[in-house]
Amino acid sequence: MSPRVAVLGLGAMGLPMATHLARDHEVIAFDVNPERLSLAELAGARPAESPAQIMVGAGPAALARGRSVLEALASTLTVAGPRVGDGQMLKTVNQLLCGVHTAAAAEALALAHALGLDLDSTLEVLGKGAAASFMLSDRGPRIAQQLTGSRPELRSRLDVISKDMGIVARLAREVKVATPVAGAAGQLFLLGEALGFSAEDDSVIAIALHASSPESPS
Repeated sequence: MSPRVAVLGLGAMGLPMATHLARDHEVIAFDVNPERLSLAELAGARPAESPAQIMVGAGPAALARGRSVLEALASTLTVAGPRVGDGQMLKTVNQLLCGVHTAAAAEALALAHALGLDLDSTLEVLGKGAAASFMLSDRGPRIAQQLTGSRPELRSRLDVISKDMGIVARLAREVKVATPVAGAAGQLFLLGEALGFSAEDDSVIAIALHASSPESPS
């Protein structure tokens, strides 16, 4: 029998996950937004009144029981560790790099644009060299759109990566690990929020960087 699955949070990622899982599993879903909860119910999930209605944590036995659920969502399944929460800790490390790489891509392309370089050519060259990264290839074209005056598709909100970098900073303080590069990237995302870009695609931080140079070409 398929295990019962809880999906806590029905945002841009949670709702599609709940919808996908509801095809083959009993899904209980929770979100603070009633509209998102209604959408999950329409997709076949059962709404819950609070996270306490099946949220659990366990070790290897629970992993074995829930493996079919994880494999339904992931193309590659890697166990981060035996402790409850190890996966979340690894996700935090992952988000540190994502935030730093996004900020670095925005800085590099804002500089290229200010120097009058063609951004499509710049991305092609950078993507084939030592500076290549997933975040550059993923965010780069959207950053280029921002810098050249068009609005890209919203794929990753600025306030989400800003929130993630806040988690990075908090956990780093708890274990007394210095993260100055992540701290600088986090401040850039906070600047974007202060400028009113919270609900925009996170590639919009390039606008804040480019606007800071009064001699930048339009």
